[in-house]
Amino acid sequence: MGWDSRKEDVTVHIKHLWCTSEQHAALGTLYNTNTISRDTYALGESGQAAALRVLEQHGLDAKARDRLESRWTEVWNTKWTTKGGTMRRILVQCTCGYATSARQEFFEKQKKSRPPQPSSSNSQAWTRAAPYDFTGCLAHADITYNELSGAVSRVVGYLVHNDRCEAAKMTRVPRIPLHTHVVQVALQQLAEGASVSTIQARNLDMCSRKAYRDQAAVVTLEANVRYELLSADFRSLYRQYYRSQGIDITKAPERNIHNWLDPTSRHFKPAIHSAVFLYAPRTTATERFKLCICTKDMEDAAWSYVHDSQLMLDGTFGLSTSRILVWIAMGVDSGGKGVPVAIFLFSAPTGNRATHAGYDTRIITELLNSWKTWMSSRPSAAGRAFEPAVAITDTDIKERGALLAVWPRIILLLCKFHVRQCWTNKRSSLIGRGGSADTSFWKVHVLARVRTLENALLQSSRHEDATALLQMEREGFKVLLTSDDSRVPCKAGLAYLDYFEKTWMPPALWSSWSQHGRNLGAARLGIDVAGVLPTTNHLESFNGVLKAKYLPQWQHSGHRLRFDVLSSHLILHICPRLFAQLRQSRQYADWKSSRFEAAAGGVPLLRARRPAIREWAPRAWFEADASRNVLGIDIHQHGRLCVIPSSRQFERWATCATSSADINDPLYPRYWLALHISGAATCTCPDWLRRGGACKHLRAFAVSVQLLVLEGVETQSYSFAKTEAEALEVEAQNRTWYGPHYATALTLALSPKDYPAGYSHHLPPPTMSAAVLEQASQAPPPPPPQILANSGPGASAEALCLLESLYSDPEEHQETPSSDLDESRLDTTFESEIPTTEGSARNELAISIQVQQRIAYELKQVLPRLHGLVTLFTDAASLEITSDILELREVLDSLTCVAALRCEETIGELPISPGKTRVQECGNSGLNPFLGNFAAPTTPPPAQQNKRVRDLSPALLGASPERRQKRVQSRSWL
Repeated sequence: MGWDSRKEDVTVHIKHLWCTSEQHAALGTLYNTNTISRDTYALGESGQAAALRVLEQHGLDAKARDRLESRWTEVWNTKWTTKGGTMRRILVQCTCGYATSARQEFFEKQKKSRPPQPSSSNSQAWTRAAPYDFTGCLAHADITYNELSGAVSRVVGYLVHNDRCEAAKMTRVPRIPLHTHVVQVALQQLAEGASVSTIQARNLDMCSRKAYRDQAAVVTLEANVRYELLSADFRSLYRQYYRSQGIDITKAPERNIHNWLDPTSRHFKPAIHSAVFLYAPRTTATERFKLCICTKDMEDAAWSYVHDSQLMLDGTFGLSTSRILVWIAMGVDSGGKGVPVAIFLFSAPTGNRATHAGYDTRIITELLNSWKTWMSSRPSAAGRAFEPAVAITDTDIKERGALLAVWPRIILLLCKFHVRQCWTNKRSSLIGRGGSADTSFWKVHVLARVRTLENALLQSSRHEDATALLQMEREGFKVLLTSDDSRVPCKAGLAYLDYFEKTWMPPALWSSWSQHGRNLGAARLGIDVAGVLPTTNHLESFNGVLKAKYLPQWQHSGHRLRFDVLSSHLILHICPRLFAQLRQSRQYADWKSSRFEAAAGGVPLLRARRPAIREWAPRAWFEADASRNVLGIDIHQHGRLCVIPSSRQFERWATCATSSADINDPLYPRYWLALHISGAATCTCPDWLRRGGACKHLRAFAVSVQLLVLEGVETQSYSFAKTEAEALEVEAQNRTWYGPHYATALTLALSPKDYPAGYSHHLPPPTMSAAVLEQASQAPPPPPPQILANSGPGASAEALCLLESLYSDPEEHQETPSSDLDESRLDTTFESEIPTTEGSARNELAISIQVQQRIAYELKQVLPRLHGLVTLFTDAASLEITSDILELREVLDSLTCVAALRCEETIGELPISPGKTRVQECGNSGLNPFLGNFAAPTTPPPAQQNKRVRDLSPALLGASPERRQKRVQSRSWL
């Protein structure tokens, strides 16, 4: 049997006509008795003339249906493509037969099938808006026609109106549509970022000039459209605009995000998918929504401007209607412009009342670890492990702790602006601000001295000098205490010095904000100290520009964006536009430089704003590392390292077979090592090229060389740097002594950029080739006299101590059997095996000091109120348990757990349940339990280890249940 169009018509008409149950029953009778008219028309002139007569007779032609007085309303349509063009099929219903109750009933059913939305319950009966009253009319028509030619091919329906319908008059003003040209102009303005007032102003101007299409020719009393924009029109305009951008704002934002990132969804967006490196939906109340962005431009910028360079990290909020925090990682390009390299969006925890406090070290550590792992696994990594050398933040302990947990070797600096802000807040609370007419002379004097001291301390590079400055100022204030007029201001000045010494002068923390820290950063980066960022101004400026320039063009009259809209614009519009502007600026600067170079005598007129950063070169120092010592001894004992003749007088060379090499093969892959008597050393393995220090191969080489010294084969003893600072001193000493011969006097390290996977060929690397030695016009001088004086026959005491520590019984330090350790794992991993350096310990101590001070500060603020709450709760005869009280109980339980854990670790006097540790007893409190040790975060659940969570129909929750956000101005002095 063929296709029965009658059955199909019945299904469509009964389903899409808005009718009551009585109407549906009557329609069923009409179809069953074949009372419905079914007319088909040929495409010829006579056939179309007959079709037009039927349509005009019943007011169904396009012109009649477009009139505002028309009784017909379109309720359904579809289209398909044929050889003759696009065919359109529409179903129209008599307005008098349109049942408002049926439409409401359908809507209520649809609403119940969706996830519950806040404040969406509305069971009131809808008010009828149709221009004609309901009479139960059954008239309807199904018209099929060609969109291009307008040729009608079929008309099916019931075209008889009931008596009440025939007598009905219009009782309400019909919906008057906007002219399509008005909509087009408004949508174009929205795409260009125009505000509502700008769109309305243009509409007023064009209406007054009759500048819209067809407006001048329309007869006013016969107009079926309007040209006046109303405030109520903007909701529809915004929906159309977002639909043109691929955003359906009728859906929940979390559903849009999931559909865009799900390759199996028909709404999948590859451009957004490729820019997201971490996505975790919120499916339970205890989870956080996470969406981390790094576009291709941001990825390239991260390798160019942040890897082995400087990183700024800070957060902002108030961008979304939900409680979404936005964290931004930023670098600085060669032109001194801030470049965002990653954007982390995540929600505040459930129940959180202040969005700016809705994060901890754990969540930031998790996001940074995901970024690091993703960057290091990208093809652009070329074997490199992504690692910034220096990071600058505000005084936020959580950011600093997370950075240190992810990159233990990083140098952490504090933004001078935020440090000064803390000082100003405390100074104002103790001494006052001054500046008013009634300010006393001594108060102004104390303020001036304190501010001068602050400037001097910022410039200090030795802790002893900074301490002496503080003591000198203290003595000066003590002398002034003898005068009655100056006593009160000077006491306040001494109180401020006490605060400063206790809070900011511990050496580890002092290094973060003083000139000393910037000097360390410059040495690590290999640049002039002027190139080290003193503040996070680039990032603060970007946050301001983001809120004042980029986002307003998509905001509805200044309202915050939904987070799906925010994410889409960040990926598809804001970041591409920002990088396009940076490229344009660089191209313009290059053009200006080359345009006038000839006229300037071949000298470029434009210089880079910041000194160029030299490529980081690894250095060798032998810090304590039990696992690498074990591996080095294993290499030495198995004969995989071979000392070979060197072309340089005061240097030893060696080769070391890789872990997978067969040493019976003459062409086996090997690493090449060099050791100078000054302590300078190199290796070509990827582990040393990425991290420096002393890899297992250099430790095996040190054992071999010291044994040769003890046996008398080697006549010179060798020095060994123990810290990175000593290694820097050795390099500076050698550079100064050898001068122009430095590159040929000793073997230089390979470029980590040119050899990201190391060098393991059977032939020597370029730094050891004979051609390098022939570059020098004369033989280089011997090492500095002090080195030769300390390197006579026999091993030095320092070298013997090192040899003893290296060649002690491996079982004393054996945490993992050497046979289970794989060299390839050490050469390619970068999580837990990074050696703890002096800088890492200093950063950890500085953050621990900040945590301790912050706890003391917060306790002073909150303890008096808590004692008052205890009294109030005790005095309450009856109490209504509110959500705030329940939240207070949860917070106090978590705080009690963590405080008990810390007290137990310190004094060990708190009782513990039998068979349980304190951690097991407390469980997951939701707070950060590592306030002092800064351990790496635990492995996330399997669903969060993947780049994207794949679930065809997950039960998604909103990114955050709370909506209100309010910024609180900082008054902290920590």
